[in-house]
Amino acid sequence: MTAILPHRAGRIILRRFARDDLAAFQAYRHDPHVGQYQSWTAQSDQDALHFIDAVAAAPLFTPGEWSQIAVACRDGALIGDIGVCIDAASEMAELGVSLSLAAQGGGLAHDACQAACALIFAHTPVLRIVAISDVRNEAAHALALRLGFVYQETTETVEDGEAFVEKVFHLARP
Repeated sequence: MTAILPHRAGRIILRRFARDDLAAFQAYRHDPHVGQYQSWTAQSDQDALHFIDAVAAAPLFTPGEWSQIAVACRDGALIGDIGVCIDAASEMAELGVSLSLAAQGGGLAHDACQAACALIFAHTPVLRIVAISDVRNEAAHALALRLGFVYQETTETVEDGEAFVEKVFHLARP
């Protein structure tokens, strides 16, 4: 399914990662404001290059696997990424987004997520997409609602002795 990228949508381009993205990738992935509610952690340049190489070569939308899609502005410069995980039954996809602080607040996350949702529905059989975010991440909740997602529930899970309270939103196949 690599032929579906790059995908131009308004002010953004969804594309594969490239080694030239390292500096921009590391800049937003090391920003504590960007990573505040994310499950990933900052990594060394060597580990980040390994990650970039791996996700650039991995097939998109493989059931049971996460796909990472680079989000770039019109000139091709990396501003963030979208993670998509199709469940093993190919009935549901989970969607997450990270954008550099400079790219936040202007609707670019909306454009990127809207384009990603369209690609998921066009190229997979999933029936719904879920967005799960920390209960304190009001910007993510507002984004989900602007995208047409519907609030489903608030969940609490415990991992390694740490409690996570999250809101779950879903978007049904049109």
